[in-house]
Amino acid sequence: MSLEEPVQDVDVSMKDVIEEEEEEQEVLDTEKIKILPGATEDGTAASFQITEEDHTLGNALRYIIMKK
Repeated sequence: MSLEEPVQDVDVSMKDVIEEEEEEQEVLDTEKIKILPGATEDGTAASFQITEEDHTLGNALRYIIMKK
């Protein structure tokens, strides 16, 4: 691109940006979190498996759960 070529300014409204973000957020990965066998029927006790995450997420979750 030379300095003499005009730069085209793309006008994007905030509404368009928000709609694109909403479309991206609608896709849910239902296999991301699994409830492992042994959970209680009423949901008061359960173990979860979170796929494709490392220990960093686990440490953050443990901190929030144990925080008083």
